[in-house]
Amino acid sequence: ALSMVRETVKKHPRVSSLWLSGWIGRIWVWHPKTIKQLLTASTKKSEDYEMLRRWLGNGLLISDGDVWKVRRRLLTPAFHFGVLKQYMSVFNAEASQTIR
Repeated sequence: ALSMVRETVKKHPRVSSLWLSGWIGRIWVWHPKTIKQLLTASTKKSEDYEMLRRWLGNGLLISDGDVWKVRRRLLTPAFHFGVLKQYMSVFNAEASQTIR
């Protein structure tokens, strides 16, 4: 399965899609710049997210507009490079284990 993912990323380095069982669509975003665009954009969520609202509440994943912006700003410092730097050895070890 990992080799299939690698081939897909080579062919489509920014984003790719896959249909499961012929009717369940999945989209994978691979490229950091594309991921950044998605994470920093505030757009109206589709109706598909409404079914998750009871379970997840109106957090960052479900909210949009001003609510999303406030929550995104609160979360951003946790992902500052200085904070994440202390976890690099863990990230690297886990990534090495994953690709074996």
